[in-house]
Amino acid sequence: MNTPAFPPARAVETRVEALPADAAALPEILDLLPGSMRELADEVGLPLALRLLAACGGTSIYVPRPANAGPDHPLAARLGAGDLAALAAARGGETLDLPRGAALRRALVRRRIAEEAAAGATAAQLTERWGYSRSSIHRILRAPSPGAPARSGSAPPPPARSRKNRSGRR
Repeated sequence: MNTPAFPPARAVETRVEALPADAAALPEILDLLPGSMRELADEVGLPLALRLLAACGGTSIYVPRPANAGPDHPLAARLGAGDLAALAAARGGETLDLPRGAALRRALVRRRIAEEAAAGATAAQLTERWGYSRSSIHRILRAPSPGAPARSGSAPPPPARSRKNRSGRR
């Protein structure tokens, strides 16, 4: 049986669209990437690493050697011939186990929800657009954004309750 060298294209999830083109400009993006993707981003650049994650995250891919990384390679259809050439120059002949990037995708979706709410979208509109429940939308909007100062005036958490034996028995 012949197994393909490259996994078939996946449908983009409805709640989490492909990573936005401006994701590389976000200051916290490197903190949200798993270690293996940070290393790859150092080698090939953050925009290419993000495109690779959006196209193939959660799979293993074989990166062709530079001599085989032509425009007819299946990976070139997803990344472009120039990006494939750069990836092949850095990691040609290797199999990359790409993480899903779930934390990154969640953070980007939450950021988009907050931006849309700031632009005037209602909770009902956000619920319909993103597929979250109304309470989840409100929880996302209440959460502090990364890099925002801590809220002052909030009460400290209550002390933990003791689990003493109240009956006197041991």
